[in-house]
Amino acid sequence: MATLRKINPSVSPPDAMTQETQSQTSQDLDMSAMQGVKARRRNREDAIHQAHEARMDSMWQKLEAAVQRDEEQFHARRLPQVQRLCELVQKKRKLEDAILSSKAELDCVVETAVQNLQIGIEKRTEDLNA
Repeated sequence: MATLRKINPSVSPPDAMTQETQSQTSQDLDMSAMQGVKARRRNREDAIHQAHEARMDSMWQKLEAAVQRDEEQFHARRLPQVQRLCELVQKKRKLEDAILSSKAELDCVVETAVQNLQIGIEKRTEDLNA
């Protein structure tokens, strides 16, 4: 069985106003605690965002530095090689053109020589038959 509490006559029961004030104070404390939790969460999210931004900036700077270094290496090492290769390709084309031109001239000389030989053979044949 539950024990009955003795009512102390010197202690007055809480009035409605005191209970409402306590309830309001409790709600205010709850709201304040919630705002504190939200503020901490917001601060934590801001810190995470700032750290992410810092990492992204760092990676971007490293990437830009790598691209710059690659461009410098290209201009220092590869560009002269590419220029030399272009010069060699141009020389090759000139040589191919010269070879084709020489071949055409040689074909013309051979054709003329063959015609002259044929004419000479015909004359010789005519002289022998006559």
